Amino acid sequence: MSKAKSNLLERLIEDVSSIIPESLGELQKDLKDQIRTAFTKVLNECQIVTQEEFEAHTKALERTQHRVHVLEQKLAELMDTK
Repeated sequence: MSKAKSNLLERLIEDVSSIIPESLGELQKDLKDQIRTAFTKVLNECQIVTQEEFEAHTKALERTQHRVHVLEQKLAELMDTK
């Protein structure tokens, strides 16, 4: 899990855990562990990406689209010369 995803997970766990009364003692810790497990499972199943990962994939896609465009132009030129 990336650092950004891990940070998101920890923020979610802390936000949800903050509503669990401290007076529950050991039960509070058990609930927090169960929340961590559940959130981790959901985040992994949803295949959520960070903004940085999304931007990197977007740039890679743009480069690929540009290469395809250049190859299409070269192919069109070759077909015109025949």
